Amino acid sequence: MIRKLLLVALLVTGMCVAAYADETTSREGIEPGDGTFFGRDGEILVIETTDSFVPEALDMLGEVYDTFSGADYSAVDLSGYDHVFVCMDGGLTEAPSIANVAAWCAEGGCLHFFGGTCYQPYAQAMAEYLLANNTDDYCWTISGMPHSTVTDAGHYLAAGLPASYNFLNVSAAYYSLRSTDGAALVAAVNGDGFDHLLSKDIGEGNFDICINSAYGL
Repeated sequence: MIRKLLLVALLVTGMCVAAYADETTSREGIEPGDGTFFGRDGEILVIETTDSFVPEALDMLGEVYDTFSGADYSAVDLSGYDHVFVCMDGGLTEAPSIANVAAWCAEGGCLHFFGGTCYQPYAQAMAEYLLANNTDDYCWTISGMPHSTVTDAGHYLAAGLPASYNFLNVSAAYYSLRSTDGAALVAAVNGDGFDHLLSKDIGEGNFDICINSAYGL
């Protein structure tokens, strides 16, 4: 499922083939904290700090999922989920939220990040709980070309991807987090030489990230 999602995500963000799909009307929203939680129907949770392409990609794959919208997801109950997607194109996400998803991942969950934010507390929290990174250089920029070059064709995040490519929509090349984590397994780097598709074991679970913006068109 993750391989298929990545391929669909590249189509949606990089080739501009579709528009962002909102949450289905079958879900009832409640409000824990500053966010909105929709449903509790599946084994996949999508957390969005801003609108993202991930719900649309999952819809295209026919996956059932729940969504939470808000930058503070520190109190969201993640028990019962197999996969959690954190999708960002900004948002004031701080350490308690990162600690929540990291603790869930360490217990055996599959945690997937798309995007990031130009916010130092977020970069510092990521460094503490998930991925060492340059906490002095964490704001958005568009990478040089090629926008992606596969460095490990055997990595699951590289499955089905061309050796190198450029997004048709250059805005899809925006990235923020700069990994410095020697424990991460890198599938691809961007045109500025930064790891942009990578994964890492967190306790009993697995964490992966695409550092490119998760913005939904």
